[in-house]
Amino acid sequence: MIREFLENEDESSSSTDSEFFCLSSEDTDTSSELVERRKLTRITNFVNITKKYDNMQFKEHFRLEKTTCNFVIDLLNTRNVLSSYKCGRENISPEKATYMTLWYLANTETFRQISDRFGVSKSSAHGIIMKVVNFLVNKSQNYIFWPSGRRKLDIIKNFKEKSGIDGIIGAVDGCHIQIKKPQTRHAYVYYNRNGYYSILLQAVCDCDKRFIDVFCGEAGSMHDSRLLKKSSLYERGNTERLEDNFLLGDSAYPSLNWLVPPFKDNGNLTLNEKTFNNRHSSTRVVIEHAFGLLKGRFRRLKFFENSDILLIVKCVVAATVLHNLCINFEDILPLEYEPHTDDNEERNEQQFNNSSRREQVFSKMFMTQ
Repeated sequence: MIREFLENEDESSSSTDSEFFCLSSEDTDTSSELVERRKLTRITNFVNITKKYDNMQFKEHFRLEKTTCNFVIDLLNTRNVLSSYKCGRENISPEKATYMTLWYLANTETFRQISDRFGVSKSSAHGIIMKVVNFLVNKSQNYIFWPSGRRKLDIIKNFKEKSGIDGIIGAVDGCHIQIKKPQTRHAYVYYNRNGYYSILLQAVCDCDKRFIDVFCGEAGSMHDSRLLKKSSLYERGNTERLEDNFLLGDSAYPSLNWLVPPFKDNGNLTLNEKTFNNRHSSTRVVIEHAFGLLKGRFRRLKFFENSDILLIVKCVVAATVLHNLCINFEDILPLEYEPHTDDNEERNEQQFNNSSRREQVFSKMFMTQ
């Protein structure tokens, strides 16, 4: 666009300035008419209207309770995330910026619609929302982290009470974030086996559906086992051995010392192996519920109309941070929202012989029989 403008400027060097700027030294009397910007009619008091919402109505629109939302507002306020102007542009309060960001993530409105609703320009809406999203992404390690100490022991205990399996620290899975066809010649790599374009979110959650590890941004055609290998989780598991704990994963994952999938059902499983698989499935489903809560709360994650992959990835990670904040504040969604389930029981592309951890867990479960 800049190159084209410069080329046009060179070709039109003999033209008057008025052809480019609609203003010259001879037009001073009418300059106010020529430079006057188009005035758009927008909603000017929407933030004030939201203050009249009760907690239920507020949560229906913004998907968070007021207490959770106020915590985010306070974070923005204390970190001076937003720009401050002495003249000209309107200063956007942390409250308004938070509301705009939550509205964007919680609904499917475009930047144009959000700018109209909150009484700002479309470029301002985009810039403000991305400042808040970037802030949440930069703070993600404060809210998405591997458990340790007492918290780790509580997670292992709760998983054991549910499944009868000792040593579980979390459940891992991947889900698709649907996007528009990317504007690149390699767009085909984003086309997944379900028949749409997507990026992948791999996450580990604890017994409370809190995310303790996330990895996002790979193309939708990638298999779960390959996605795992590209993530830092794979290095953590192979180097630290998860401090002798392990994760549960579905049959798309390899059987490793720190990752336990179910037995593959080829029609000849023993009764004990079937029992193991049932307990495994009823425990691992917590990650599917976590994805369901994430997408149920933040509807934007069901489909992004934006073509900027980096923007999409940041929004997804920001949503996982907000998800964990909601868990911390016991900000629970109503039961009407059904859990997300991805049809992701894919055939494992590679064979792994390292099944010692699964065999140990299986033997310990039925050692008294």
